[in-house]
Amino acid sequence: MKVYGTGGNMDIIKALEMLKKLELKMEDLYGHYHRLFFYDAEAAGIFLLLQAEEKSHAGLIDYQIRMARRNRDIFQDVEYDTAPLEHLISGIEEAIKTAESVTVERAIEFSIQVEKSACEYHYRTLIVESNPEMEELVKNLGSSDQMHADTLRSLSERVTRIQKSPDKP
Repeated sequence: MKVYGTGGNMDIIKALEMLKKLELKMEDLYGHYHRLFFYDAEAAGIFLLLQAEEKSHAGLIDYQIRMARRNRDIFQDVEYDTAPLEHLISGIEEAIKTAESVTVERAIEFSIQVEKSACEYHYRTLIVESNPEMEELVKNLGSSDQMHADTLRSLSERVTRIQKSPDKP
């Protein structure tokens, strides 16, 4: 589905709202994983931290939405197909529904996939395309996603080491 603004392009405010929805779904996912893996203090702590950071990202996007609404004339509409983003959001929703049967390892793998998703990158590129002055905010969100993926990879390595440990009960 394409969301159009003026001239057949996507309304930048709609694009930002879609990105905010993704950040909030990621917040929900990490909160769910935090509660699900309460018995693993390190994993639960990392998921709690990621949950808080995704909430913060949504707040930054709220700020961008307010800016775009107040200064509509300096934000250009952009062309973009929302289907991949909607698919990613749907995948996160499904992961939350079926999470009771997921292992810590699989939760980490899925989280890394979401963090590295091209959807978020492309949406953020659209924001810069709409208003180059937003580039710094967009870069900050992107670097946070990279840090999230790195943190999740470190956690994955720790879990793998424990799983392969000969002392494992």
